[in-house]
Amino acid sequence: MDVGHWLRSQDAGAAPSNGRTTVSPLSIEGCAIKQAGAIWKCRSVTAFRAPELYARDEVGWVDDYYGACLRLGANTVRWFAMWANTDYSPITGLFHRTYYEDLEAALLHAKAAGLYVHLTAFCDQVPGSTVWMITPSGHHDEAGQAEHLIELIEMSKRTGNVLLEVNNEDWKNGAIASRFDRAAFEGTISTRSSWPESSPPTDPEACGSWLQWSTKHLERTPDWPRKGKVLYEIQYEGLGAFKPARIPAISGEPQRIGEGTTPRQHADNAACCEIMGAGGCLHGGFSSFDSSHDNDLQNCRMSGTPDAMAAAEAVGAVWRSTVLDVRAGTTEKLVRGTEYDDGPCPVHHRDRYNTDSPHNEPEKGANRTYFKILDNDQLACGLSVDPAPHWPGYVLRADNGWRIVDQGGFEGNLLRLSR
Repeated sequence: MDVGHWLRSQDAGAAPSNGRTTVSPLSIEGCAIKQAGAIWKCRSVTAFRAPELYARDEVGWVDDYYGACLRLGANTVRWFAMWANTDYSPITGLFHRTYYEDLEAALLHAKAAGLYVHLTAFCDQVPGSTVWMITPSGHHDEAGQAEHLIELIEMSKRTGNVLLEVNNEDWKNGAIASRFDRAAFEGTISTRSSWPESSPPTDPEACGSWLQWSTKHLERTPDWPRKGKVLYEIQYEGLGAFKPARIPAISGEPQRIGEGTTPRQHADNAACCEIMGAGGCLHGGFSSFDSSHDNDLQNCRMSGTPDAMAAAEAVGAVWRSTVLDVRAGTTEKLVRGTEYDDGPCPVHHRDRYNTDSPHNEPEKGANRTYFKILDNDQLACGLSVDPAPHWPGYVLRADNGWRIVDQGGFEGNLLRLSR
């Protein structure tokens, strides 16, 4: 495919945004990411090709996409620093000779637009990939990979708007995230990789030890909207045999928008990632290259089927809402709706999917109900996730004194309660 011809033949679509957010260095305090002393949530949108498009001088295209992301309430875009789909990397492609110069300029351009960048250093480091960093003799070029990562670490320090990830899906794209010593990342905000469900993130064969924050590509099971709970497990509960990390956790790639999903599911997933951790990502596909994907976020186009775009707007409604207290993701006290609809949960809950339960209500129940409790049990923020078609809505329990003080987000999916 002549990618240059394809780019010139497309219409980027959305008009640029005049709104700008402030970008300044981030810091980490416990399970919170902070900007200028205030809790900051990652509200990211997939934009894998943005640095390549910038190198191609498609700046208007990139600006249009950034404008669309900002209007949704995003503050971050997720890039791939190399990608076999378009032959973009520091070793191949049309722009490899000026790659690092172009990449730093692209980071500063995103910063000027009001955006942080979740920058993934490595992808497709496997045999047969056009961007695989190998020696002339065909062996892994570990020295070249190390030099590339050092370049990106130093670049991240200079630009001040990077959340750095070593490798995308280490188990699929070249198991290299564990190779690099933790000390190399001093002065950055970095993570290694998401990890497979079969291996814990502290397993050296998976992706290595924790860095400053964690990322997880959430499971795409039928109950995927509530999978943001893994961020809470990373931060506070632990997962299986290993202890909680006590660092911020961010969802990197949840279920893609569209593809038979509903706007409410995506809005609820985004809310779960906010109350369980440090935020998440609006993730989409690349329909311009693969017709099985019904939107084009990976190619930096806010376009797709009506269902996909409605899902993007639903996530934006959650991000722009002020119903959820930003402290929720940094606090350990979580209450859940239970199978027997008892315990401290502020609202009534019936389970939608647990067919083994005598209290299963597939037409009136919800996937899960989660609330974070703050201010000495006087404030609660939460939601019922992915309710069934005939769910009666939120019904406060009569025995615990909670009252609704704010409701909003997407179609009222978020609650703030006090007592």
